[in-house]
Amino acid sequence: MGMYATKNSSDDGYSIDTKWLKKYDYFCGFKYGGIKWTNGWGHEASISFSVDTSFMNSPNIRFQYSTSRYGGEKKEMDYSFPLVKVPCNLGGSRWAFQCTLCKNGRYCGRTVYTLYQAGSDYFGCRHCMSIVYESQRHSRSKFEYFGKILDSERKACELRKTIHKRHYKGRPTRKVRRLRRLEKRIPPTGVIAELEMNLLRK
Repeated sequence: MGMYATKNSSDDGYSIDTKWLKKYDYFCGFKYGGIKWTNGWGHEASISFSVDTSFMNSPNIRFQYSTSRYGGEKKEMDYSFPLVKVPCNLGGSRWAFQCTLCKNGRYCGRTVYTLYQAGSDYFGCRHCMSIVYESQRHSRSKFEYFGKILDSERKACELRKTIHKRHYKGRPTRKVRRLRRLEKRIPPTGVIAELEMNLLRK
């Protein structure tokens, strides 16, 4: 028996993820259901889909819904994405989608945990939908760059105070390796001073 659950959407489109599917027990063998989204203006959208993780078929999620972008002709969508199991670091595994879309004539094949529908009739991974993280939307200004330098310097200074042994069995300790990574992010003193002077002139 199918079920519909409600989920908030962003202004950029809709998404579905394996965490949400697990919450509603879709990885139980076979289950049909759907999802409804409501945005900040109260507009609703919905799709139907089925999840098949039985041993009789290759695990997949099948989408079935209607779409009519920009007031155009109604289009019936019916397509599937494979589901794959990804090992977890602490043991066990979790389900993930395998994106089978093509972008610029190239097959994707990425293993992802979230699919998006943004400006497209299809759902797909973040790469195929050309979606960036919120932090990526802001340009990396000189102020942000200078702030990251200061933050790396602060972390490196604090870390140096906690290092009592630099090597263990002939190899750098974990703290020393972390310190070296931080130090690589810090440009020479002359570069920092020039950047600071340029900022002060603004």
